Amino acid sequence: MENLVREFEENSKRKKTKLNIKPYMYILPLGIILVAFYVIPIIMSIYFSFTKYNIISPATFIGLENYKKLFTDETLKVSIINTIKFTVVVVPCQTILSLILAVWITGKGNSKIASFAKGAIFIPVLSSMVLIGMVWRALLNGEGSIIYQVLGAFGIESSKLLGDSKTALPTLMFISMWKNIGYFMVIYISAIMNLPKHCYEVAKVDGATKLQEFIKITVPLLKPTTIMVVFLGSIWSLYCDRWRSRYIYYEYSYACI
Repeated sequence: MENLVREFEENSKRKKTKLNIKPYMYILPLGIILVAFYVIPIIMSIYFSFTKYNIISPATFIGLENYKKLFTDETLKVSIINTIKFTVVVVPCQTILSLILAVWITGKGNSKIASFAKGAIFIPVLSSMVLIGMVWRALLNGEGSIIYQVLGAFGIESSKLLGDSKTALPTLMFISMWKNIGYFMVIYISAIMNLPKHCYEVAKVDGATKLQEFIKITVPLLKPTTIMVVFLGSIWSLYCDRWRSRYIYYEYSYACI
């Protein structure tokens, strides 16, 4: 009996000490790509931020001089203020609108209107920023476009919306919400479909209206989903969509933000 126990302990130690490299081999290709195109460039960027460098001449260490210039640059202050304005307006608006649309679509069930609305609202999510920039440039600048004619009837020149510093930021806010709202709407739809039905059945027995069900049941139960939507929307507004859309719309519409 003692020999069996001793043999079992020895086998357990061997299994513990033996390294299984198969799982690591599966992630090795992706790991190499991440290190080559993300980790190494980040480290190089940090190093070059402390140097004066161009392609022709070698890097010269200058300490914190680049950071001093950065934080004393007026353009940085304006960019930070515009980014905060963009995030504060876009994130709440797209969260509320996507929730309202999700509730409306789920209320319609499997009707043709709901299917069409889901497809139409989600199409901008699948489109690239370059394509969206070109489309909105044509819509705002083209004299034959519907938007140009509608705004022209009210005395508004749509071609100036992206060319005027006063209207460029609100226009970008609208376009960003138009693009992203479908993504968050789908997240809310999947969450609403998984909500417990008995809560709504009890509310109907008590005589609650649709608005009361929405405020007292739907919104509280969707709190985890709303936190995720706000978190993702904030990241996109502060980083990805904000700077990418700013560059693309500038390239295609000559906006001066």
